[in-house]
Amino acid sequence: MPARPTNHKNARRTTQRELEKLRGELRNIDSKLIRLLSLRIRLARRIGFLKRRLGKQVIDRAAERLVIGNIVRTAKKLGVDVAFAKQVAALLIDRSVEVQLQSRSAIESRRKVGIIGAGGMGTWFARFFVSRGDEVFVADQNSRRAQRLARIVHARQAADNVEAARGSDIIILATPPNTIHKIIEEILSAANRDAVLIEISAVKYPTIQPLRVAEKYGLRVASIHPMFGPLASTDMRNKRIIFVKSGRWKQSLRIIKRLFSGAEIVVTQPEIHDKQTAVTLALPHFLNMAFAKAACGRRRNISALQNFAGRTFSMQLLLSEIIANDPETAADIQIMNKQFRRVLRDVRDEVESLATTVKRCDRLSLVAHYTQIGRLLAADPQFSVGPRIFEKAYDAMTRTSENSI
Repeated sequence: MPARPTNHKNARRTTQRELEKLRGELRNIDSKLIRLLSLRIRLARRIGFLKRRLGKQVIDRAAERLVIGNIVRTAKKLGVDVAFAKQVAALLIDRSVEVQLQSRSAIESRRKVGIIGAGGMGTWFARFFVSRGDEVFVADQNSRRAQRLARIVHARQAADNVEAARGSDIIILATPPNTIHKIIEEILSAANRDAVLIEISAVKYPTIQPLRVAEKYGLRVASIHPMFGPLASTDMRNKRIIFVKSGRWKQSLRIIKRLFSGAEIVVTQPEIHDKQTAVTLALPHFLNMAFAKAACGRRRNISALQNFAGRTFSMQLLLSEIIANDPETAADIQIMNKQFRRVLRDVRDEVESLATTVKRCDRLSLVAHYTQIGRLLAADPQFSVGPRIFEKAYDAMTRTSENSI
């Protein structure tokens, strides 16, 4: 007897009903998750209030480790991917910190903050102080740029530098180092005598004298160098700020530690700062621009080169593009840091030596030279794991690039 034909319509209806049922269950779970998140936020806010009463900092690393450990243990018991569980834990902790910081700002007196310079780092500082509940005024020589920043971060646009400084409790100079002297002269008469003036440029020696003038006038001054970029989060954990000694620096250091609680603060002298950043900042900027010009020179098509790009080229190109997006900062870092001239001589000598070896086709000498360089680099604790870090960074870059298309 022939088999009965399957009723595909009934099967399809059954499958559709099951799908809708499961989707309904997901919606119920999502609603419960949101209610639980709301409860967690309320508890975090209450914890922040109690921390303030006890005189404790918002960021508590020991407590964070306990939260992560508890979530990971639960994930393992339930068979949930541990990496995903850690991501969830990080999001929960970040939100708790943000809520507690906002609550603390709301309780404490609201500060007026003047941001002079609406570029990359001016944008970061505007976001930072707005997130803390402060009243932020933004000024820039390009009024449209200041207007755009004020609109994006919900700050207020100042008509000029003087208006941004007038009555401000904190004044941030997020401008090129060669403009610091002029701006300080411009705003001194409008600034409160006890205002905190913070200069954030990447070159320090030229800025020290103008800061001393401001300090004599009565302002509390600080010279810092944030070692992170404009797109970084406003959460200060895992961030480093270099604090450069100037004038009554001990008082300023206490202010910086309080303002940027949670960050690692490295204290140094202006000369040491510029000597070190001549290598860590000016040198990479210079070499990446030289690389980019060589790659794009002789009418080479950068798009066509991408078809033959390996990992090293792609990563190097990415660094070059980041630097090329801010040519003025790159130029200031190389020209105004006088310590870079000595580094530049070392680079020239090394390039000439290597070029001579390559032209001679002396493979043994070239390998020996690179081996010697490898021994020098081995002093870096991350030297042995460098290849793995590189692979992870390249994979992350590739995934981000694919998702943005």
